[in-house]
Amino acid sequence: MLVDSRHPSKLIIYHPPEINSLKSVTIQWIQVFKTEYLAKRRLDGLLKSDNEVKLIKKTMKRIITTLACIVLTIIGMKAQEFTLEYNIGYGLYKMYEMKDILKTSVNNGLIGLKTTDNFPGNFTHNFRIGVQLRQRHQLGIIYTHQNTSGQNHLADPTGEYRYTIKNTGNQLGAFYRFHILKGKISPYIELATGAIFNNCKLEEYTRIGSEASERNATLVGTNFFFQPAIGIRYKISTFAALNASVGYEWNPTGDLDLKGVTFMLIPYYADWSGLRISTGIVTYFKMK
Repeated sequence: MLVDSRHPSKLIIYHPPEINSLKSVTIQWIQVFKTEYLAKRRLDGLLKSDNEVKLIKKTMKRIITTLACIVLTIIGMKAQEFTLEYNIGYGLYKMYEMKDILKTSVNNGLIGLKTTDNFPGNFTHNFRIGVQLRQRHQLGIIYTHQNTSGQNHLADPTGEYRYTIKNTGNQLGAFYRFHILKGKISPYIELATGAIFNNCKLEEYTRIGSEASERNATLVGTNFFFQPAIGIRYKISTFAALNASVGYEWNPTGDLDLKGVTFMLIPYYADWSGLRISTGIVTYFKMK
């Protein structure tokens, strides 16, 4: 317990002495949150059964595997150009379940604790390798890096408490792009799909007077995503073009596990669904 010396009756921070690691804090919190969360979702009629979740994941894996086979088959066919592409963009993220972690923590008895960051939008970095077929068809492999974070914080002359969640999502999948026109300026429609490999770091910092302690835990898991988009390409030479697009990423399913505790089912996931805008450059290399 941390008390303001000027106001001895004022509770600033309560930190149970018997809890000696963030992992144990996380497990205890998950057990409580899981019960409340599942009850709420059942009342709302929104909770999928385990069989439904397994069926969705199985279907998604089949779709991704099929697309990957199509990509490899077409790459093995006669292609006109090999393409390399880099885009920098900006994404907005739902992260409803992750926001619930911070909300529950705020309501957990720490008087004055506030959420200072609540998983805001952030920049994304996107890399693509593909082939161009008959000027209108482009397809290949996509990799995207994205991140965001949330934080609860409380500071006082006698101490400080900080709880931070840093989310990183690395996407790996396939994309198909159809160019509506063949000219120098070409609008297009696109679909990308694949998997997101999540790494969520939970960091807790507590300082009482001159004594400080830090605790850490990690959540890991995989999401599946679909991302339709529209865009425009402007060729500046025979071997380079500028590119801009806007789309929406949808994560229909996903999961997280407490790293090192495989039996612990986490009843929420890092939902990266949201608006995506990007711009970048495409380079072309003749296949013959």
